[in-house]
Amino acid sequence: MKKYILILCCFFLLIGMAACGNANTDGGGVFSSELDTDASRWCKADGKTDDSEALKTAAAAAEAEHGRLFLKAGTYVLDKSVVLPATVTVVMEKGAVLQLHEEATLYILGTLEATNTQIFAGEGIVNARTVITGNPLWFGAKGDGVTDDTEAFRKAFASFSQLELPMPEVAYVLGELETFTGMAMTASPEVEGRIPVRIAQGAQYLFRAKTGQGAFKVNGFSFDCAAMPENSAVFHFNTATGWIQDSYVENCDFTDAYHVFKDDNHSAVNGLTAMMYIHFNDLVCKDGRNTAILFRDMEGFIFFKNILIDNSQSYTKHGLKQGFTSVRISGLAGNIIENVTIIGANTGKASENGMVYSDLACVWWDRITVKNCSGIGIQINDANLASLVAVDVSGCGTGISTSTCNWFQLERVTANNCKTDGFTISSGRWTQLNNCNASQNGRCGLRVVGCINAQINGGVYTENGEHGANLSGTSVTLLNTQMTGNPRGAYTSVANSFLVENVTE
Repeated sequence: MKKYILILCCFFLLIGMAACGNANTDGGGVFSSELDTDASRWCKADGKTDDSEALKTAAAAAEAEHGRLFLKAGTYVLDKSVVLPATVTVVMEKGAVLQLHEEATLYILGTLEATNTQIFAGEGIVNARTVITGNPLWFGAKGDGVTDDTEAFRKAFASFSQLELPMPEVAYVLGELETFTGMAMTASPEVEGRIPVRIAQGAQYLFRAKTGQGAFKVNGFSFDCAAMPENSAVFHFNTATGWIQDSYVENCDFTDAYHVFKDDNHSAVNGLTAMMYIHFNDLVCKDGRNTAILFRDMEGFIFFKNILIDNSQSYTKHGLKQGFTSVRISGLAGNIIENVTIIGANTGKASENGMVYSDLACVWWDRITVKNCSGIGIQINDANLASLVAVDVSGCGTGISTSTCNWFQLERVTANNCKTDGFTISSGRWTQLNNCNASQNGRCGLRVVGCINAQINGGVYTENGEHGANLSGTSVTLLNTQMTGNPRGAYTSVANSFLVENVTE
């Protein structure tokens, strides 16, 4: 009896050992003879034999059996095109590589499970755009901070509509990816923090869109832009035809960039091009060398939320001689901003500005801080339907300057400690300043020039170098304001139809 029990135990031990021998323990997935179809029943995977027909047969068998096709380690040569059905999940062990001849296309219509190693090689085409996400490491990206991974990323973008990147060993090195419309590049869910990307030496751009077609998304990266030359841009919108909309750049930081976002050829051509509803959220631009955000002639809205542009060390770090504007936008349907901070270096150069806007259909801003820009903190020209709420400008040459802005409202806006005027409002219609503050500025707290229907209601304009307010134009109203400590008087006015009530001098 003991003899039979011993034989039975040995039998089950051998079965267990065989099962363990089929288990992949190096992160390449687990093969189960009960659940997966083993492609090695048909394929050679020897790097020499054409496995095209064998892989088709294996895929058909997998479809008929359990819907999972397992590829063991080895090189599967595909000289002809192969279609892997949508009902089959392809599971690739670490070390399994599909090598495609230049005339072959591999269509992956179902899902794909693989490790963070190279699984595609050769000059053929991988078409897996119906698969949810791809990985540039599958195409040979190294992420070692030295090797240029651009070609691997190009192949990955050509094969997948969405990439999820694992954390690299050091950093991905990338430069001049020609298009980013219709794609997404995000950090893998298991990544903590932002993925480091070094933009390649001499790259004029990281992403450029010449022909827009669809939406894009970039989320979760830290871009080192120090190796980029002058006039370069991380995102270069250069589309003459097509459209880009409903797109996002989020949760990223940019260091030492010349431009982060630049658009220099987006004027509509017979209505065939449009760029609208572009969202920039949770971004940090630090130590820039020129204008971080430079847009003109866009047909739609752009949205800024939770953005910091810190140029306090830029001029010293890069030896800059000429001042620059942090954000410059013109020819835009609308700009909606929430919680943006711009910090200048207070260089003494009049060309060091915070935000300069012109030719806008509408502007809606909430919680903006601009400080230490030696030129103008915020300048807005030729805008309609503009609303600024909870904006704080300090330590600039001029605080806020506007010209020819109609239906323009400032609510709880401050402009303090500026070298010249706190507010300069020129040639606008239907302007309102409600509960604003302009104090300790070098000249006037508020200067209204040639405006029609301007109303100043509430607020504090104290301890400025000249007047609290200097007013001209037609139908100007000054109500319920505090204007003490101004050496040349609370206010002066040459406005036609001027009304003043309840001013504390």
